[in-house]
Amino acid sequence: MTTIPGDHDGYESNQRIGSWGEPDSMNQVGTVSRDADVPGNLYGEIWEATWTREHVWRHYYVVEYACEKTRKVSCTDSEGNPDTCTETYMDTCYRTEHNDMTTIDTREDRVTVTLNAKENSKTSIQLNYAGTTISTCNDIDDAYTSKDMDYVAAHTDPGLEEAYDQYKSETFDPNIESNVKNRGLNGDNYDPGTFDVTAPGWLEAEARSAVDEITQQIRSDVHLSPDINYTAYPNPADAMDATAIDLTKKIEANQSRYVDKARYYSGGKYSSCSAKTISQVREWYVDEVLYQVNEQYNGAAGNIDGEIDDKFNESADDVREANKKGASLLKSALCFPIGLTMRAEHVMDDGSKYDVDDIAYWDENVTLGVDMVPDYLQFDKFYDPEQDIWIDAVEMGKGYIADPTKNPSSETFIPLSLQNVNVFADVALNTIPLKNGGQQVLPPSPSTVWVVTTNMWKIRVKGVFHQFQLYDFDNECHPHPIFGHEAQMYSRKPLRDIRDPATGSVVGDNKPIEFEFTTGTFIFVPPGPKGVGDRLEGGTIENSIGAINEGW
Repeated sequence: MTTIPGDHDGYESNQRIGSWGEPDSMNQVGTVSRDADVPGNLYGEIWEATWTREHVWRHYYVVEYACEKTRKVSCTDSEGNPDTCTETYMDTCYRTEHNDMTTIDTREDRVTVTLNAKENSKTSIQLNYAGTTISTCNDIDDAYTSKDMDYVAAHTDPGLEEAYDQYKSETFDPNIESNVKNRGLNGDNYDPGTFDVTAPGWLEAEARSAVDEITQQIRSDVHLSPDINYTAYPNPADAMDATAIDLTKKIEANQSRYVDKARYYSGGKYSSCSAKTISQVREWYVDEVLYQVNEQYNGAAGNIDGEIDDKFNESADDVREANKKGASLLKSALCFPIGLTMRAEHVMDDGSKYDVDDIAYWDENVTLGVDMVPDYLQFDKFYDPEQDIWIDAVEMGKGYIADPTKNPSSETFIPLSLQNVNVFADVALNTIPLKNGGQQVLPPSPSTVWVVTTNMWKIRVKGVFHQFQLYDFDNECHPHPIFGHEAQMYSRKPLRDIRDPATGSVVGDNKPIEFEFTTGTFIFVPPGPKGVGDRLEGGTIENSIGAINEGW
């Protein structure tokens, strides 16, 4: 900024200054190049603006002039006595006068207005296995420019160009002239904005492909050690712990290769916004695989041990010991024995054991394993057993069908139907209306108008397993020339016209296991106006898609 006062030689006093008003001229004279790093400048313009204003200066000077003055002199009065009298005389007087001069001041400003990026791509992703967080910021190369990227397919990564274009067109450009005119503008005056940028539609598929790639690599690289078997670990809980250690060690040995960060990151920066997203998804996924391996297998070990302790009480250690002694019988080569091993014995009516020399004496190990299809029952999706996939439900009329775009087979079904009825949601007989429902329980106490508030829920459940298999690993009714015997398997699945292998006659159908029951639960809470129950906006009866199709 340069201010040039108007020429005011001889006029030394500043009398009055006008306002600058609107600039007389304002022109863009240049641009500011984009910075390579963030925080930094994305765009800038250089302007020159000129203002003028009136400035009144004043010159003061002294003027001499003849003037009449009075003064006191000694005199005598009419009786001759001394007195004081006033006489008039002429003298020289002085006065200050002034002249004003109006000049024009000029102000010349060179103004730089920039569009600055404070940050890009701030992430905070929890890694459950490592116990750390992926916390990064401002580490994408030229994030505000779209780029051509080549992953599974070629794509144009728009990066944060959308945010840049939006801010420039909606905020920066419309306000550029007012910012140039703002004579109080400085580096602390800015209009910050935060923008949620829509990710390109292809990014989710590319991230999923990266996860699938890692999954295939792990399946190819990681195989359970043959040393982890029934012979070495007759207690399934110990086998689960050993499995977790073995798999974890093998995945960790290849963790950097699975993450493959160098494909997306070099020189301290990710090559694009999508590259950072995919790279950090890979890093998170490998960590989550490690976490789930330890969580599931160690959790299963704890559950198995807990079940043994719970079911066998003081005999739990005997059960584990029996497993170890029975480990000499090698199990089926095709089945990993994760079932619960139990000791089966012939006992008398009173529960006492026969002596080993009694003809009725009998005992053996029983190791049972359970498998089912699907692995778990979902209530909000369809399951297609032919494709082994879950399919989203699509509303049609008063019911739901499997999404036709997924080409569901004729075997597609809903595995689980649920209905939840909040009995005292809004129909209870209350002395005082309760916000969340519930039934007041009388009589009153000395300090309240009722004792407690209760509510109950009626829960109806109906489900079906497409296939349910029970393995008997210890039963020796199926001899095997190498392994001694094979596991016997009992299977329930939809099969029509089961024939007798000897006669060929139809003996019946194999139907899947279905189950249905109604149960309930209730709660008591202290008295109060809030009550207790489901939120009323959710309705007093909640039906899953299966329940709706059932017509409940």
